[in-house]
Amino acid sequence: MGPILGPKDRKSGCPRSAGRRAKSRAVIAAAHKLARLISAMRIKGEEDTERGQDDYAERYRERALGHLALSAEKRGVNLMPGEPVTS
Repeated sequence: MGPILGPKDRKSGCPRSAGRRAKSRAVIAAAHKLARLISAMRIKGEEDTERGQDDYAERYRERALGHLALSAEKRGVNLMPGEPVTS
């Protein structure tokens, strides 16, 4: 006699319904995230503005420099500001 097929077994048909549940939960989670974003924007009085590539590049640069500073501090190195290097 073989093993008893449980509800999580592939042959029982449950993965299909589990897949549908996962999709519906993902849709609900996305809607909830969007609702929180809109609510926060209304409370703060902000507008949805498109940030340009320059803004993204500047934020990325600041983040990268912050991580570099933390890494240098862990290694006991002092970073000194200088002129930016352009390629």
